[in-house]
Amino acid sequence: MGEVTTLGMVGSILVVSGPAESGPGEREQMLSRAQAEFAAHAVSDVTRVDVPPKGTGQDSGEGALRGPVAQAVPALQSGSLFGDVTGLLVVDAQSLLKAEAEVLVELVRLADHATVVAVFVAAGAIPAPLGKALKELGEVVSVARLTERSAATWLASAARERSIRLDPEVRHRPGLAGPGTRPDGGVRRRDHGGSGPGPFQEPA
Repeated sequence: MGEVTTLGMVGSILVVSGPAESGPGEREQMLSRAQAEFAAHAVSDVTRVDVPPKGTGQDSGEGALRGPVAQAVPALQSGSLFGDVTGLLVVDAQSLLKAEAEVLVELVRLADHATVVAVFVAAGAIPAPLGKALKELGEVVSVARLTERSAATWLASAARERSIRLDPEVRHRPGLAGPGTRPDGGVRRRDHGGSGPGPFQEPA
């Protein structure tokens, strides 16, 4: 599988950084690492925010945040009145606009890190000043791009988990887990169960 390296201090803020134009294999590793972070802090209540790609035309209205990104505000401000830890998962943080990064950096600095665990998943660099602040305040985990061999291993594992039988020729075909970022934005709210994907799964 891809190589994972860790930098910085361990805390309630985590950046999971992957290669630009990450393929499905890298993205699954990144989301798995995010899931592990929430599990380590015993967080079951996670708000997922999918940052829309830049230039998609989603209007931010009168404020500095586009609609989906604005959902991060209450997650960072609220915490829990009963002492429970809540989670914020920001996916595709590399697509944040500069104005959004400037707003979020202040919220992250002011957040109660005893009751809020925030994980930012990014396929590339997170815009300043947020990217720099996250490195100072928390931990950075890097997921390397999958090689052809590790991509084949990931594909076989993913197929087993989904009870899919692969043709041997397909299993060894190069580029199966190559670049391919999600084109859509939107918000995946707290996971309440059911048949839909959870906060750590990509929509079909």
